Amino acid sequence: MIHNSAKAYSLVKDELASADRETLISIMLDAQLYLIGIEVVAVGNINACGATNSEIFKSALLANSSCIILCHNHPSGNLEPSSDDIAFTKNLIMCGNILGIKIYDHIVVSSRGFTSMYERGLFNP
Repeated sequence: MIHNSAKAYSLVKDELASADRETLISIMLDAQLYLIGIEVVAVGNINACGATNSEIFKSALLANSSCIILCHNHPSGNLEPSSDDIAFTKNLIMCGNILGIKIYDHIVVSSRGFTSMYERGLFNP
């Protein structure tokens, strides 16, 4: 069961904290927040990683996931979500509402730890 950001971070920290390029991972969960699967959605460059809505939701739809937790890293070590990160997440929340897949959280990871956008109040799922 992945019911908080610390548990999600423990799943992805080994892959994301030391990565030299931004990487976006989707953690797929069922309605009771049990893990269905983890997918690397996109790998970018040192300060950007792009993915389309369809790329993000494809695996969640195929896995019959009820919600997802997005995780991406900042190789710079900065844990502050960028304005682009926040806008991207809000757009995904709207798309997820249409598809019936909730964005449970979006976590920024670095070698210094992690930040949960949801826990910081940057969006309401």
